[in-house]
Amino acid sequence: MQLVDVANDRSLWAKSYERSLTDIVALQSEVAHAIASEIRIQVTPEERARLRSKGTVNPAAHVAYLQGSFLWNRFTGGSVKEAILRYEEALAIDPNYAAACAGLADRYIMLANHHILPPREGYSLGRKAAERGLALDESLAELHTSPGWIHRLFDWDWPAAERECMRAVQLNPGYAFGRSRYALLLSGMGRHEEAIAEAQRAHELDPLNLITYTVVGDTLSYARRFDRSVESYRKCLELDPTFGAAHTDLARSLEQVGRADEAVEEFVRGTAGADGLPRPSSGLAILYARAGRQDDARATLEAVQALAQKQFVSPYGIASYYAVIGDNERALDWLEKAYSERDGTLVWLKVHPRLDGLRGEPRFRDLLARLRLDS
Repeated sequence: MQLVDVANDRSLWAKSYERSLTDIVALQSEVAHAIASEIRIQVTPEERARLRSKGTVNPAAHVAYLQGSFLWNRFTGGSVKEAILRYEEALAIDPNYAAACAGLADRYIMLANHHILPPREGYSLGRKAAERGLALDESLAELHTSPGWIHRLFDWDWPAAERECMRAVQLNPGYAFGRSRYALLLSGMGRHEEAIAEAQRAHELDPLNLITYTVVGDTLSYARRFDRSVESYRKCLELDPTFGAAHTDLARSLEQVGRADEAVEEFVRGTAGADGLPRPSSGLAILYARAGRQDDARATLEAVQALAQKQFVSPYGIASYYAVIGDNERALDWLEKAYSERDGTLVWLKVHPRLDGLRGEPRFRDLLARLRLDS
């Protein structure tokens, strides 16, 4: 390891370490302490506890864990399912590997959040994995982000979600993913300045992480700063033009600034399968409607509703379609269905511009109150 003053091209400190892979966690802790000492930063008691060696780790379990994390960052339904298998492999090798529990929890939550698993199934599996991990190591920041996410997306318990998010940040201020989750919680609650600041901090901590780019864009979009959100999504796509989430999020912001045709193109790029055709989705139906392509919009919505006969499909998305075309009664009916099915997308009820036409409706205000988003 070497610490260099880049401005003056001067070596400040260097030391060689040799360990077996079994001691990798202890080695990381030792190096972190050494660097902190050399640059003379004040380490808080919380940071000291976090840097304290967690002991040994089984090398095979650690490799499986790293493979799971790599697959997770590809951020597709297939890669997340593969990541789950790697985390389960890590836990089969070492049942006390708390970090693998955190990985497993977050991946189940992601599958539920993206409607690949039904909410009750996905969040239940995520909660069990997080609880198992917390029983092993309460000091791991990742294991507080997971229940915070569940409290937000499934329980709709905003104070509990914020407590867990803040605990994660307290335990590990440099945990970019945890800060991104906290930013999205704040955004859905309408606390936009805090959300944007938290998202930008996460991006500064992990500037090559595609998700931190899209979270900055999301917090700007829900704060209705659409031009700035478009800029953030485009920067993300400069890093990886194949990142589907950036294309679909960009489409949402382009929709709001009246560039519906361009929005359709971006959405199709982000959702096209191996055959080059986009999957049926409410989001695409909405964009077709915005672009004046009413036949395409109706056909796409019919395909979505046919798909709902076979698997979970977000009722919130269908509600948004009806809200955009001005059919308020149907939109409200579908929002009630979203509520009864615990559709996590309802966390955006307070701030999503697609629902602006419903805000004067008594049924909408009642739903906001039940979700405790009316303040």
